[in-house]
Amino acid sequence: MKKIITFAFTLLLGGVAQAQTLIDTTLNNLCMQSLVEGTSSFESDINYMGAIVMESNTGNILANVSVGYNNMAVVVIPDGNSEPVHAGIGRAVLYLSMMDKLKPQFIVDVSGGIYKDSLSGEIITDHNYKFGGYGRLLLKTALDRSDIGMIKAAEVAFLRDMGLYGVALCKTGVFFSDEVYDTDDASDSDQLWSPRDILGYTTYMSLIEQTAWVNAVANGGYLVVRENENDSLTPICKINNKAGLDSLKSAMLGIVEEGLGIKMKSNHTDVAGIANVSQTDVEGYRGCLAIAFFPYNNPQYTVGVYVNKHGVPAGRIIPTRIAGNIINFMAEHYLKVQKDNGLMSAKESKQERIRPCEK
Repeated sequence: MKKIITFAFTLLLGGVAQAQTLIDTTLNNLCMQSLVEGTSSFESDINYMGAIVMESNTGNILANVSVGYNNMAVVVIPDGNSEPVHAGIGRAVLYLSMMDKLKPQFIVDVSGGIYKDSLSGEIITDHNYKFGGYGRLLLKTALDRSDIGMIKAAEVAFLRDMGLYGVALCKTGVFFSDEVYDTDDASDSDQLWSPRDILGYTTYMSLIEQTAWVNAVANGGYLVVRENENDSLTPICKINNKAGLDSLKSAMLGIVEEGLGIKMKSNHTDVAGIANVSQTDVEGYRGCLAIAFFPYNNPQYTVGVYVNKHGVPAGRIIPTRIAGNIINFMAEHYLKVQKDNGLMSAKESKQERIRPCEK
């Protein structure tokens, strides 16, 4: 059961080293420029930042940039996006795991912004706890804003039973596996209810893994990752929870439209995403994550950004602004929409919709 509770795994990608890469040079350069421009005012505080662009249906990695700073100079970090970092998708994974038991409109009270677990003694604080917290929130809003809201909802959904939580977690695809644990076996778990584990505070995943999981949410549950032309198109696993995925996608749309991920909003297309900031590590760094897919109704691309930053400020605005820059460029120059028997860019489509009103 420990494997389930921590949901740590290694992502194995097939293919041959000499195979043709799927990287789009223009997108790669765009990601590099966006990362540097988005962090230019605090170079000395960053030891790693990365950006990934995936094609939704195929899992093709079209851009893969991981860099840092050394004496104010940008340095490439080989395979940096494949190295484990603090996971920022914990609340999204937990939300999906609860969708068989709770509704998005379930109300949680997060008043005060500080929560102490009665058994483990673990303390959870929301980012605005100094201002008294949020009060009462819908579960779909807590996904965006409140760790306390998510853990309180989990207490109701899983009755503070780590075994029941583990069974539900296994169905989310976060292990990159179709393996399902038996409820009867899991209920024998004697592990202490651990809010920090459940929220993903102790979990490490690479940016590629985290982006691939969100990409699976976007494309209906098919978790596929391809780095080169020889990699298989066969999904690594399938998330079989359409209602839960649809609910999570809808909540993610709200995060970008009117939540803390609003910097990823685009004038060219509807974007759905998540944003999160990890707890401070022993060296004073916090992992700032933003991952989004677009268009919402017919996902074609998923963009992931991670910035590991020391000190303050270290918030969601850093990765969401970088991701938003990448998304807006792609939405205008890469996104394709159907028109008659041909294709046109999102910019051309917008112009086409305007023309009839001008007559």
